[in-house]
Amino acid sequence: MALERVVPEEEATICGHFFPGGTIVGMSPYIVNRYQPTWGEDADIWRPRHWLDGEPAHVRKLEASLLSFGAGTRVCLGQNVAMFEIKKLVAALFMNYDAMKLTMCTETSRSNLSSREKRPIVTHGL
Repeated sequence: MALERVVPEEEATICGHFFPGGTIVGMSPYIVNRYQPTWGEDADIWRPRHWLDGEPAHVRKLEASLLSFGAGTRVCLGQNVAMFEIKKLVAALFMNYDAMKLTMCTETSRSNLSSREKRPIVTHGL
């Protein structure tokens, strides 16, 4: 999903780039959320430590740069519901499953979860 805007009819120059009036410009949240100058060399890897270990000013910059739900007047209306559901899901997972980090496995897998209750959740690459 691209976050699109239309350049005003009087045209615009942004960071030295000219945009004729009426041009549709946009950005991809997927790309912005992986921008290395903001997120670091390991921008493609989920690192909660970005928020936990960072200076308050840097954490505010990260929060402003995370555009998974959009931003400003066009922020996703379901953001608060989604965040609530994520918190409930995480709590339910930890109540019903045992989590453990595998130390003997160096290979990662996209299929990390077991569907059986009271079985360990196998995680890779934490």
